[in-house]
Amino acid sequence: MAGGADLSGAGSPIALYILAGSGAAAAADATQSNSRESPGNFVATEILNAGMTRMSRVRRSRKRSRCKARRQEFCASKCPEVAVRNQTCTKVKTSRLLASLDETIKDLKLKNEGLRGHLAISRKLQKAVNKARDEKLDKAEKEFAKQREKLAEELDFKLAQNRILLEELVRQTRKLEQC
Repeated sequence: MAGGADLSGAGSPIALYILAGSGAAAAADATQSNSRESPGNFVATEILNAGMTRMSRVRRSRKRSRCKARRQEFCASKCPEVAVRNQTCTKVKTSRLLASLDETIKDLKLKNEGLRGHLAISRKLQKAVNKARDEKLDKAEKEFAKQREKLAEELDFKLAQNRILLEELVRQTRKLEQC
Protein backbone atom coordinates (compact mmCIF):
# COMPACT_ATOMS: atom_id res chain seq x y z
CA MET A 1 0.00 0.00 0.00
CA ALA A 2 1.28 3.40 -0.85
CA GLY A 3 1.65 5.82 2.08
CA GLY A 4 -1.02 4.28 4.28
CA ALA A 5 -1.57 1.83 7.04
CA ASP A 6 -2.89 -1.66 6.50
CA LEU A 7 -6.38 -2.01 7.95
CA SER A 8 -7.10 -5.43 6.63
CA GLY A 9 -6.17 -7.06 9.95
CA ALA A 10 -8.81 -6.73 12.65
CA GLY A 11 -6.16 -6.47 15.34
CA SER A 12 -4.13 -3.69 13.73
CA PRO A 13 -3.46 -0.70 16.00
CA ILE A 14 -5.17 1.78 13.71
CA ALA A 15 -8.33 -0.33 13.43
CA LEU A 16 -8.42 -0.74 17.22
CA TYR A 17 -7.94 3.02 17.70
CA ILE A 18 -10.79 3.77 15.34
CA LEU A 19 -13.02 1.19 17.03
CA ALA A 20 -12.24 2.59 20.45
CA GLY A 21 -12.33 6.30 19.59
CA SER A 22 -14.81 6.82 16.80
CA GLY A 23 -17.12 3.87 17.15
CA ALA A 24 -17.80 0.80 15.08
CA ALA A 25 -19.50 2.74 12.26
CA ALA A 26 -16.42 4.86 11.62
CA ALA A 27 -14.28 1.74 11.69
CA ALA A 28 -16.52 0.00 9.17
CA ASP A 29 -16.38 3.06 6.91
CA ALA A 30 -12.63 3.24 7.28
CA THR A 31 -12.08 -0.42 6.46
CA GLN A 32 -14.11 -0.21 3.25
CA SER A 33 -12.36 1.21 0.22
CA ASN A 34 -15.34 2.97 -1.36
CA SER A 35 -13.64 6.34 -1.53
CA ARG A 36 -11.27 7.59 -4.22
CA GLU A 37 -8.42 7.80 -1.72
CA SER A 38 -6.49 4.78 -0.69
CA PRO A 39 -7.81 3.21 2.50
CA GLY A 40 -4.64 4.05 4.36
CA ASN A 41 -4.85 7.77 3.54
CA PHE A 42 -8.52 7.88 4.42
CA VAL A 43 -7.91 6.23 7.79
CA ALA A 44 -4.95 8.44 8.57
CA THR A 45 -7.00 11.53 7.74
CA GLU A 46 -9.88 10.31 9.96
CA ILE A 47 -7.52 9.55 12.84
CA LEU A 48 -5.83 12.92 12.55
CA ASN A 49 -9.16 14.75 12.33
CA ALA A 50 -10.60 12.86 15.29
CA GLY A 51 -7.48 13.36 17.37
CA MET A 52 -7.18 17.03 16.50
CA THR A 53 -10.85 17.62 17.25
CA ARG A 54 -10.59 16.01 20.67
CA MET A 55 -7.35 17.76 21.52
CA SER A 56 -8.59 21.11 20.35
CA ARG A 57 -11.79 20.73 22.41
CA VAL A 58 -9.80 19.92 25.53
CA ARG A 59 -7.36 22.77 24.90
CA ARG A 60 -10.17 25.25 24.25
CA SER A 61 -11.98 24.15 27.38
CA ARG A 62 -8.85 24.55 29.51
CA LYS A 63 -8.06 27.89 27.90
CA ARG A 64 -11.62 29.12 28.50
CA SER A 65 -11.50 28.18 32.16
CA ARG A 66 -8.11 29.88 32.59
CA CYS A 67 -9.32 32.99 30.81
CA LYS A 68 -12.49 33.04 32.84
CA ALA A 69 -10.52 32.78 36.08
CA ARG A 70 -8.15 35.58 34.99
CA ARG A 71 -11.08 37.74 33.86
CA GLN A 72 -12.83 37.25 37.20
CA GLU A 73 -9.66 38.16 39.11
CA PHE A 74 -9.10 41.21 36.95
CA CYS A 75 -12.71 42.32 37.13
CA ALA A 76 -12.81 41.81 40.88
CA SER A 77 -9.77 44.03 41.31
CA LYS A 78 -10.72 46.69 38.72
CA CYS A 79 -14.52 46.62 38.59
CA PRO A 80 -16.20 46.13 41.94
CA GLU A 81 -19.61 46.17 40.27
CA VAL A 82 -18.80 43.01 38.29
CA ALA A 83 -17.47 41.32 41.41
CA VAL A 84 -20.66 42.26 43.23
CA ARG A 85 -22.75 40.88 40.36
CA ASN A 86 -20.82 37.58 40.47
CA GLN A 87 -21.18 37.44 44.24
CA THR A 88 -24.89 38.15 43.89
CA CYS A 89 -25.36 34.98 41.85
CA THR A 90 -23.55 33.04 44.52
CA LYS A 91 -25.51 34.82 47.23
CA VAL A 92 -28.81 33.97 45.54
CA LYS A 93 -27.91 30.29 45.46
CA THR A 94 -26.62 30.29 49.02
CA SER A 95 -29.47 32.46 50.28
CA ARG A 96 -31.98 29.85 49.08
CA LEU A 97 -30.02 27.21 50.91
CA LEU A 98 -29.73 29.40 53.97
CA ALA A 99 -33.44 30.17 53.87
CA SER A 100 -34.32 26.49 53.78
CA LEU A 101 -31.84 25.81 56.58
CA ASP A 102 -33.30 28.68 58.61
CA GLU A 103 -36.76 27.25 58.11
CA THR A 104 -35.51 23.84 59.21
CA ILE A 105 -33.85 25.38 62.26
CA LYS A 106 -37.05 27.21 63.19
CA ASP A 107 -39.03 24.00 62.90
CA LEU A 108 -36.49 22.15 65.03
CA LYS A 109 -36.52 24.92 67.64
CA LEU A 110 -40.32 24.74 67.82
CA LYS A 111 -40.18 20.98 68.18
CA ASN A 112 -37.49 21.34 70.83
CA GLU A 113 -39.57 23.85 72.79
CA GLY A 114 -42.59 21.55 72.53
CA LEU A 115 -40.57 18.59 73.73
CA ARG A 116 -39.14 20.63 76.59
CA GLY A 117 -42.69 21.60 77.56
CA HIS A 118 -43.73 17.96 77.47
CA LEU A 119 -40.69 17.04 79.53
CA ALA A 120 -41.53 19.70 82.12
CA ILE A 121 -45.13 18.47 82.31
CA SER A 122 -43.92 14.86 82.56
CA ARG A 123 -41.57 15.79 85.40
CA LYS A 124 -44.35 17.62 87.27
CA LEU A 125 -46.67 14.69 86.71
CA GLN A 126 -44.00 12.27 87.93
CA LYS A 127 -43.48 14.40 91.05
CA ALA A 128 -47.25 14.40 91.69
CA VAL A 129 -47.41 10.62 91.18
CA ASN A 130 -44.44 10.10 93.49
CA LYS A 131 -46.02 12.39 96.10
CA ALA A 132 -49.36 10.56 95.87
CA ARG A 133 -47.57 7.21 96.08
CA ASP A 134 -45.60 8.34 99.13
CA GLU A 135 -48.76 9.68 100.80
CA LYS A 136 -50.60 6.42 100.15
CA LEU A 137 -47.60 4.46 101.40
CA ASP A 138 -47.48 6.56 104.60
CA LYS A 139 -51.21 6.14 105.06
CA ALA A 140 -50.92 2.38 104.52
CA GLU A 141 -47.99 2.16 106.93
CA LYS A 142 -49.96 4.08 109.57
CA GLU A 143 -52.98 1.84 109.04
CA PHE A 144 -50.76 -1.22 109.26
CA ALA A 145 -49.18 0.08 112.46
CA LYS A 146 -52.66 0.69 113.94
CA GLN A 147 -53.76 -2.80 112.94
CA ARG A 148 -50.62 -4.32 114.44
CA GLU A 149 -51.06 -2.41 117.72
CA LYS A 150 -54.70 -3.47 117.85
CA LEU A 151 -53.76 -7.11 117.19
CA ALA A 152 -50.92 -6.94 119.73
CA GLU A 153 -53.35 -5.60 122.36
CA GLU A 154 -55.87 -8.33 121.52
CA LEU A 155 -53.12 -10.96 121.71
CA ASP A 156 -51.90 -9.57 125.02
CA PHE A 157 -55.47 -9.54 126.33
CA LYS A 158 -56.12 -13.13 125.17
CA LEU A 159 -52.76 -14.23 126.55
CA ALA A 160 -53.61 -12.70 129.89
CA GLN A 161 -57.04 -14.32 129.76
CA ASN A 162 -55.48 -17.67 128.91
CA ARG A 163 -53.08 -17.36 131.85
CA ILE A 164 -55.95 -16.58 134.16
CA LEU A 165 -57.91 -19.53 132.81
CA LEU A 166 -54.83 -21.74 133.07
CA GLU A 167 -54.29 -20.76 136.68
CA GLU A 168 -57.96 -21.42 137.40
CA LEU A 169 -57.71 -24.79 135.73
CA VAL A 170 -54.59 -25.69 137.70
CA ARG A 171 -56.31 -24.69 140.98
CA GLN A 172 -59.39 -26.76 140.20
CA THR A 173 -57.24 -29.73 139.17
CA ARG A 174 -55.34 -29.59 142.50
CA LYS A 175 -58.59 -29.24 144.39
CA LEU A 176 -59.92 -32.35 142.68
CA GLU A 177 -56.75 -34.23 143.37
CA GLN A 178 -57.01 -33.42 147.04
CA CYS A 179 -60.52 -34.59 147.32
